[in-house]
Amino acid sequence: MTDDTLWRQLVARFPTLAPLVHDMGDGETEMLMAADGLSRARLERSGNRVTLEALDDRNDRVEIDRVCINALQLECAAKNRLIKALPFPVWQHDAAERIVWANRAYMDVVGAGQDIWPIPRIAGHDMSTDGGRLEMGDRQYVFASTESVDSIICALLPTGEARGAGRINQSMSRIFSQLPNGLAIYDAEGRISAFNPAWLDLTGLAAEWILTNPLRNSLFDRFEACGIAGQIEGEDLRTRFARQAQRNGQIMEIWRQEDGRILRFSANLQEDGSCGFMLEDATAEIRQVQRAQSELSSYRAAFDALPGATALCDRDGALTYANHAFRKIWPSARPGQSWGELSDQWRLKIPAGDIPDLHALTGSGDRVEPLEDRALQVNPLGQHGFIVRYNPEMTADAVLESWRA
Repeated sequence: MTDDTLWRQLVARFPTLAPLVHDMGDGETEMLMAADGLSRARLERSGNRVTLEALDDRNDRVEIDRVCINALQLECAAKNRLIKALPFPVWQHDAAERIVWANRAYMDVVGAGQDIWPIPRIAGHDMSTDGGRLEMGDRQYVFASTESVDSIICALLPTGEARGAGRINQSMSRIFSQLPNGLAIYDAEGRISAFNPAWLDLTGLAAEWILTNPLRNSLFDRFEACGIAGQIEGEDLRTRFARQAQRNGQIMEIWRQEDGRILRFSANLQEDGSCGFMLEDATAEIRQVQRAQSELSSYRAAFDALPGATALCDRDGALTYANHAFRKIWPSARPGQSWGELSDQWRLKIPAGDIPDLHALTGSGDRVEPLEDRALQVNPLGQHGFIVRYNPEMTADAVLESWRA
């Protein structure tokens, strides 16, 4: 990798890197936030040498990847809707056999006024045995269960004529076909076994080709040949999938298309070698996040342009953000530092009497009291905490001197 290539990659990851390198003075230190809003780095200048150090905070403030969380929430919501729509009883109970959750079919079987739960207990069935048959009214069921984290998920699978199973399959097929996200399922031998119409719409692949039952690696090669998925850091999709499969069996990537669309591709590999793929059109969501990040960058740039040393603190007194003038006076100030840690740094420049006590600021805890007659001027920001401004002309010594004059 050439120096120019490395520089372009660093500038792309840290948008404020180039102007800071140009404007920094000898001995100054700056904190950089990556474009993804998660990673941070420290930039220091010593003479003609500039050092960029990636930070691994490992603090108590958990950063959440919004894209991953949204994908997980969508998947959980789809599964929840599916279980609710199933025509046979499904429920969840704890170790004491208290019902935690049940679908609509369960409530229909129990009926109004029934207070003996769960269903197998009503029928006198031993719930420790899977595969047991139960008779409820004029219908027969097979009991099945699986353990969750601290509970058990159970189902009563209907038996009898194939026509009933056909109705279940038809219901499942309708739900599968109407999902807006593209779904494809590959069996343990690596061949496609099911897909929905949205999969064809989002991939642009011909139905004739899909119906030839292509192998999973053939699908990856077709994705790259059509330009749907490209190489990332020199690796093709087949290599990336194999590497992630060995690690945790899951993969999620963002693919940018020539027509401006942004697709989110995710896969989940099972122990038997089968896997499921999901493709989503995440254009609107990701662009909304990008606009929010752009607005946030603009607000930070405007905040940095303020001539006075200014900082934002949350309701607990922890530093949220400090502008350039503030960091120049107190270069060791870092986001997340407590009010006590900040006070130790302020004492190097400000008399102790001009540093307000945090409990005096919050009072009863309902509001922040404004303090404007001292070097550190504090103003409330409602539920967002408060803003701190440093005015060197308002130190206790300076005020006393002005009174004497």
